Amino acid sequence: MVWLAQGGVPADHVAQAVGLRTPGRHGGVGGRIPDLVVWRKTQADGVWLPPGDVLLVVEIVSPGSSPPSRPNTTSADRTFPRRGGDGYGPGMSDAIFTHPRLAPLYDAFDGDRDDLDAYLAIADELDAHVVLDLGCGTGNLALLLARHGRTVVGVDPAEASLDVARAKDGADRVRWIRGDATTLPPLRADLATMTGNVAQVFRTDDDWERTLRGVHAALRPGGHLVFETRRPGRRAWEEWADAAPVTRDVPGVGPVEQRLEVTAVDLPLVSFRYTYRFLADGVTLTSDSTLRFRDRDEVEASLTSTGYRVTDVREAPDRPDREFVFVAHRVDQPLGCNAMGGSAPV
Repeated sequence: MVWLAQGGVPADHVAQAVGLRTPGRHGGVGGRIPDLVVWRKTQADGVWLPPGDVLLVVEIVSPGSSPPSRPNTTSADRTFPRRGGDGYGPGMSDAIFTHPRLAPLYDAFDGDRDDLDAYLAIADELDAHVVLDLGCGTGNLALLLARHGRTVVGVDPAEASLDVARAKDGADRVRWIRGDATTLPPLRADLATMTGNVAQVFRTDDDWERTLRGVHAALRPGGHLVFETRRPGRRAWEEWADAAPVTRDVPGVGPVEQRLEVTAVDLPLVSFRYTYRFLADGVTLTSDSTLRFRDRDEVEASLTSTGYRVTDVREAPDRPDREFVFVAHRVDQPLGCNAMGGSAPV
């Protein structure tokens, strides 16, 4: 951006990663999120902006990135699990979210998402008008929030899941972004959510820290982050080992059988596999996952070290004594010593 300043372009005429709403050739509208936009005049804050005042659009390809025509899905699709069956979901590189034949099955096996009512109530409690749904998957929470009048951005690395979300009624009310927490634009969101135990997919401390810092940057000062994670002491994987096969009649697909197998327990990591058998044609596909179980103190310390203050730790109303629900808000104070032994906002 230095060359723009040297050329006399005012700073308030430049925006990073802003969404541009554009008309389609056959009616309707589409959207694009370039890396940098230069405007003729200062623009109002908004999730999507019309392109009429655009002077310049810049796309930046970093070294090692895949060409635009061949997007890299190997690392991007390792980011977000969602709920599956009785409140547990696949982990990193989950085919259930990335495979074009499996992603449409997710909602059928996910059951009644009454857990989302609690997040809607929290959004009301916090008076959140702009909400970031990180790891939005097939879009259930994002669409629920949008139906209740909120401005919603749904982010997920799995294109197949986003395709399912975009096909649902009301999908045009949500801004859908393929990516993860490290690629978020500066949304100034009032609230960020991670439902379905998304927080457990980040196996390493570095991945978890990068995610928390990415969300921090996307929140407005004082904005809130709310997410759930399973209590390690409940040893949920022991219940998963006894799970019986489940068969669902999936619209447009036919009957599909789902089986769950725990493949490894090496705490704090637990790995498991879902096997899906399409009874109409006999095709069998699998989805492998690994989740990390963090205790309450570890999660609180990680939030403190990345610029949050924990204001509450609650029960999940639909799963009492099984999960922690963390409510934290972004703080913006000078750097100082933190609980992890480094420097971070406190």
